Amino acid sequence: MFAAVGGLLRDHNGNWIVGFTRYLGNCEVIDSELWGILDGLRIALDRGYQKVIIRTDNL
Repeated sequence: MFAAVGGLLRDHNGNWIVGFTRYLGNCEVIDSELWGILDGLRIALDRGYQKVIIRTDNL
């Protein structure tokens, strides 16, 4: 299946910091979830954040 990922970063008050999306092409659902987490962590680290909480809606 064709897949895309997206996510957002919020501060500790729930305020929006940045959103992101990426087209992945052909991959499994679990792969797209993991790419979304990896992309979010990279963005957080690039912006200097050292502590994050990851939330996903995929069981």
